[in-house]
Amino acid sequence: MKLPKTFPELEKTADVDVKSDIEKFLVKRAGFQNSGVSKHNRLIERHAIPTGYFWTSYDFKGDRPEQSLFIHPLGPVGLNDDAFRHDGGETIFSLPNGFQAYYLNTAKGNRLDKGPTEIVLDDSQLDRAVTDAISCFGCHNQGIRQATDEIRAHVLHDRTLSKEVREQVEALYPVPEEFKAQLDEDATRFRNAMIRAGLDPELDSQKVGVESINFLSKAYEKSIDLSIAAAEFGLAADAFAQGLADAGGEAGHLKRRLEQGVLPREIIEAEFKDLIVKVSDNEPIDIAAAGELAKVGGKTKEETHDFDLALTSDRTDYKVNDLPVFTIKSKEDCHLTLINVDAEGDGTVIFPNKFQQDNLLPAGKEAQFPGASAPFQFRLKDPGTETVIAICNATGKEADGIKHDFKKRQFTELGNYRDFLTRQIAVEGAEKIAEGKTSGKESAGGATPAAPTSDILSRTAIKLVVK
Repeated sequence: MKLPKTFPELEKTADVDVKSDIEKFLVKRAGFQNSGVSKHNRLIERHAIPTGYFWTSYDFKGDRPEQSLFIHPLGPVGLNDDAFRHDGGETIFSLPNGFQAYYLNTAKGNRLDKGPTEIVLDDSQLDRAVTDAISCFGCHNQGIRQATDEIRAHVLHDRTLSKEVREQVEALYPVPEEFKAQLDEDATRFRNAMIRAGLDPELDSQKVGVESINFLSKAYEKSIDLSIAAAEFGLAADAFAQGLADAGGEAGHLKRRLEQGVLPREIIEAEFKDLIVKVSDNEPIDIAAAGELAKVGGKTKEETHDFDLALTSDRTDYKVNDLPVFTIKSKEDCHLTLINVDAEGDGTVIFPNKFQQDNLLPAGKEAQFPGASAPFQFRLKDPGTETVIAICNATGKEADGIKHDFKKRQFTELGNYRDFLTRQIAVEGAEKIAEGKTSGKESAGGATPAAPTSDILSRTAIKLVVK
């Protein structure tokens, strides 16, 4: 799209003058307290442009008086003395073919690739950030969404506001019927574009896949198994596994991890350049511009969603009474917890334990469990499929609220692991409610506050087949 770096430049590109339109009452507005994206009140505003419509929003990261549309409905700052102060905005404008383009910006007009999470949220993204334009495509898969204004009726009945303000609001905020008709007209423009492109809007409204961009991006961000990794290298799974085995070293270690579980895509992408020549006759092509900041999988370290925690066992298949050995390696310092879930679903914390209570795992150091000098053995007693879960957290406190008492028990028994996790979620929620009541910050309407922020950095798991 080659969208400009500032909102004023975008106005020129779209052939719209936002300030002039507002001053001439050529806009149609709606304001409301709650929306599906914004955390605070939001104002949306429509401008006419040669290709159709130019919808822009005014979003806020707080609820101070100068941020309230109910107190300051005219704004934004720069137009009058009684203006609101917003913190950012989102813009949707129609393209010549009827589809939509999207733009995020700060209050000063600087373009953003991601909206600040203290202002807007997208729970469908891993980092919950509104991302231009993946978030926009998913939210507006039917084009312009319906919205109901709450400002007009409030202001017109509020005699504390001057007659001039009330008259301007009456001109800027249309009656509900007129506003809905405008939304319907703009939504129809988008739906007609879908039909011309051979898409079925009814299918998309049922969430069955016409909007392919979010589907593909989510598939890309998932952790990958051996077959998917092999496909990335253009090989069958068996040929890829054999190539990794022949290469040995770190490649052999990756083979074991892929056979026993899944890997963050970033790990495979970081190793792609070195692995491709080891598992095939292909050569990598370096397309990175000189001097460009190095990224993993097209992302900086800060943008990467996965903290790499590697867990493997010495074999994939075992017999009853075998003694497996696990290898664990973390990319950063963390505190490690290992849980074994047997074929019946019962969980046991196998590390830390009475014999090994210090669970600090230094970054980059390969640790084994049980260690060669461990005063105990870990034996597979029953046939079936067992799962070993590794959890890395930033602090030394117990992961998932697990309470150890090594004076009474050598290993911590959790009972049914799924039930344990469910109970722990309930306990955390109750503690958070109690905390809110104690501090006088109980959520409005009695809503349950969010659970405490976890310090867990990563989880991974492998399955062992015991015959």
